[in-house]
Amino acid sequence: MKRCKACGETKALTEFYTYPSGTVDSWCRPCKRDYEKERSRRRLDAKGRSRPARWSIPPGKKWCNKCRKVLPIAEFHKRQDWCKSCRSAYATATRTRESQDRSNANTRAWRDRNPERVQELNRAYHKERYARDRDGILALNAASYARHRKARIADAKRWAEANPDRRREIVQRWETEHKWHSRSLRSLGRARRYYRRHGITAEYEYVDLEQLWEESGGTCGICGESIPLDALAFDHIEPLAAGGPHIASNLQPTHMACNAAKDSQTRLTRKS
Repeated sequence: MKRCKACGETKALTEFYTYPSGTVDSWCRPCKRDYEKERSRRRLDAKGRSRPARWSIPPGKKWCNKCRKVLPIAEFHKRQDWCKSCRSAYATATRTRESQDRSNANTRAWRDRNPERVQELNRAYHKERYARDRDGILALNAASYARHRKARIADAKRWAEANPDRRREIVQRWETEHKWHSRSLRSLGRARRYYRRHGITAEYEYVDLEQLWEESGGTCGICGESIPLDALAFDHIEPLAAGGPHIASNLQPTHMACNAAKDSQTRLTRKS
């Protein structure tokens, strides 16, 4: 242990500089650094020069020895004196074909050894990217689909024909996880096909059947009795055959038997 003559604190010998001759400094390292900075500041002020930015680094930031800028610590890899941008630029400038091939081979080998970790990292990356720029990603996806719609559909059909069992498994799992959404999509699809098959021009839109069911209180729009989920159907108040639209205001939850008994009869109001 040794007592610092500057701050007066007693510290371990490792907190003091040791000269090549074996002599231990009388000031501890923090006091010595502060003294050297202050002495350099006075010299610069006497010459009319400004202090380097690295002398006044706020908490949470770090000095890059390459670009000589004070940057957030997040811009540095662990235990590195160059920021990520400088390291990337240096690696690009000094990269050779052999080193690139070697790096790619190492990356592929690691991915082959750690498939679960790769999947986890990919999911985390895309989740974070989607949360950061949801609207931008959706716009890019929509624009890409619009440009390549026919090719996307053709690719999907070819894949489905080549992998029928896998397709059936994916569809069943998705419908199990999204029962109401799946039912809403099927209802919309049936209405659109009916209009197209019979040459009917009518309004249609996606209707959230789960929300419609909750708003009705689980009662039948025809008989007024409660409906168990295994006997639930949705009826078009103004039938599709009469040109009725597929919209929320023209749909009501009913019993399957009540819906079948009504058939194509027109009913313009719901029973309260």
